[in-house]
Amino acid sequence: MNDEEKHFLKQIQKQNEDAHVETRRQIQATAAELERTQKQNQEAHAETRRQIQATTAELERTQKQNQEAHAETRRQIQATTAELERTQKQNQEAHAETRRQFAEFAQGIQQHFDARTESIEQRFDKVSRDMRRHFDVVTEATRGEIQLLAESLAHVDQKVDANNAKIDRLRDDTDAMIKLAFGNLDRRLRVVEDIVLPQKPS
Repeated sequence: MNDEEKHFLKQIQKQNEDAHVETRRQIQATAAELERTQKQNQEAHAETRRQIQATTAELERTQKQNQEAHAETRRQIQATTAELERTQKQNQEAHAETRRQFAEFAQGIQQHFDARTESIEQRFDKVSRDMRRHFDVVTEATRGEIQLLAESLAHVDQKVDANNAKIDRLRDDTDAMIKLAFGNLDRRLRVVEDIVLPQKPS
């Protein structure tokens, strides 16, 4: 082998070595790039997992807050319903008590006027009996006295009739006052019920 061939072989060998060095450099650069890419992927995966965990925790907190808010809303609704029921019961009891008191009041008024009417009737009955006894006694005296007594009795009868009519009017007025009082009471109670009691959905 001459010098020229040896020189050519050395050039080829040097080119091969240079090519191997470049190949190793490129492989190392590619490996380093793959390592950086893998590290970036790992960091990205770790950040994604962290964000997913944070989002999951936030969703769990939100769900818990919603559950607590729903529980509080249900509690407030139940408390409001119980309060409305208590208020309605109190209004019903007050209504019943008011009706009872007015019934007692009306009964007392009726008893009072009945007693007064009976007393007046008894008094006039007594007067009438006394006058009749007196008439029987005076009849034996003179006819003039009998006529006078008859006129007196007629006058008394007129007064009795007038008083009876007055008593009837008083009783009618009392009945009218009681009916008016009950009418006003019912209207006021209906107004109170319309204001206080909850409106039923139509």
